[in-house]
Amino acid sequence: MDRLKATYCKRPIVVIVCAIFLKDIKPRGFDVAALNGDVIPAAVAEARNELSNPERRREMSEQFDPLGRQCFSCAPLKRRIKHATLWEEDHRRA
Repeated sequence: MDRLKATYCKRPIVVIVCAIFLKDIKPRGFDVAALNGDVIPAAVAEARNELSNPERRREMSEQFDPLGRQCFSCAPLKRRIKHATLWEEDHRRA
């Protein structure tokens, strides 16, 4: 949920790469500072350097609003619920 708040506030996001990130966030095209595996000083320094660049922060955060609306707003949620409900009804009849 904090990541969704960051997209709403147009703040850069730092994530530790995990299964959820790979499945739910990366495929949608969110531009984030990703820490692969262990949080080691070199990875933290790389993320810090990326986030300390004002132009890079702007690039990262500008794409959040359209992607957030497309992926996480009420409209996609309503479509998913409708699809799941229809799927369940179809399979109950079978």
